[in-house]
Amino acid sequence: MALSNYVNFSGRARRSEFWLFFLYNIIFSLAAGIFDTTLGYDSIHPIEYLGLTYKFSFSFYGPISLAYGIAVALPALSLLVRRMHDVGKSGWFPFIITIGPPIGGGLIAQSFNWIFNHSIGFSILGPLVIGTSLISVIWFYVLLCTDGTIGENKYGPDPKMKK
Repeated sequence: MALSNYVNFSGRARRSEFWLFFLYNIIFSLAAGIFDTTLGYDSIHPIEYLGLTYKFSFSFYGPISLAYGIAVALPALSLLVRRMHDVGKSGWFPFIITIGPPIGGGLIAQSFNWIFNHSIGFSILGPLVIGTSLISVIWFYVLLCTDGTIGENKYGPDPKMKK
């Protein structure tokens, strides 16, 4: 269903539509990686340990994986936007939650450094940025797992009611 709404950024998408697309993407990405590996595109080089050479290679950088990634990028983005619409969030929400915490955490950390040390430094920058990013990622996944708004919302009718 996500591929039939290839560039449809309006409307809503159910949890099942989103997570099934996610599951199929994992399966097809693994298959594309296996094909690329059999074609000779290795992402991991041989490892030598105790005089023995071990080679476990798997590729996500070959032409088949690249073509698949390009082909599903836009449908995945449109599906993500429609999933956010289903829980009542703006389509810009994934961008804001991805970019906002590292920038916000970095600005807060730099403010603390300036207040307490009168200098710009990186003493508490790392943990604060990682902490705010981790919290936002957890919250984002909770939203992706949350049931959509019951009934019609400002983004369209409830997809569960369509049958």
